[in-house]
Amino acid sequence: MGRKLEFIREDVVLRAMEVFWEKGYESTSLEDILSNTNLSKSSFYNSFQSKEAIFKECLLKYVGVLEVNVSELYREADSGKEFISGIFYDIIHDSKELNQKMGCFVMNSAMEFAQRDEEIAIIIKSAMEKIENVFFVALERSIEEGDVNKNSDAKSLSQYLLASFNGVKVLVKSGAEQSALDNIVDVILSNIFLKNIK
Repeated sequence: MGRKLEFIREDVVLRAMEVFWEKGYESTSLEDILSNTNLSKSSFYNSFQSKEAIFKECLLKYVGVLEVNVSELYREADSGKEFISGIFYDIIHDSKELNQKMGCFVMNSAMEFAQRDEEIAIIIKSAMEKIENVFFVALERSIEEGDVNKNSDAKSLSQYLLASFNGVKVLVKSGAEQSALDNIVDVILSNIFLKNIK
């Protein structure tokens, strides 16, 4: 029998994710990963094979957590408007938190790879589609609740919200002023809702 691996895979993936998220794929070395996960080189290669393989596993893990978190926020919201506005204001009001300052791991990866890796492009596309779908469902709910014009195209608006969502995250990462972030989100939401969301 081979020697039992003395680590929990999910914990290792989360620790590796921290490094990739902060430094990006290219700037992360194998030594960085080993240091942050406390793995030996042999354990790493036995379990993950390569830096690329563990990166893709980290990206899939992040997408899964993001999907669960967004879906949970939707279920807990009292209205579609509350969910959508809450998503945007949470991003900018938590702009000083480390994970917000580092940006979105999915978007960071999208910009770094620019579709030169087909498998990563598929993961990123799937993540974007899932977020857009939650926005779509929330918009249809908002239309029914009378907070969005009944003649609105929920599909087009969900695409607008997805683009805005990603754009706001980039602005947060770039260190935009809080007042500017507040104004930007106010404008985004005023283009969606019939009444002031505050």
